Amino acid sequence: SYLTWASAALIVVGFSTLSLIHRKISQPHPPLWINKLYIHAINGFYFEAIFKQYFKYPTR
Repeated sequence: SYLTWASAALIVVGFSTLSLIHRKISQPHPPLWINKLYIHAINGFYFEAIFKQYFKYPTR
């Protein structure tokens, strides 16, 4: 259980750094709602994949 929590923390840290890098790259900011939608989509796919792999949850 410790291993899964550690990997989840690592994933969260990695994703936050990725989003930071992306924010730096896309300096001409798109509208905020598009940005939020994009981030939510990535989060959804990302964490759904993680949950499928580690916790074997069924997909929606």
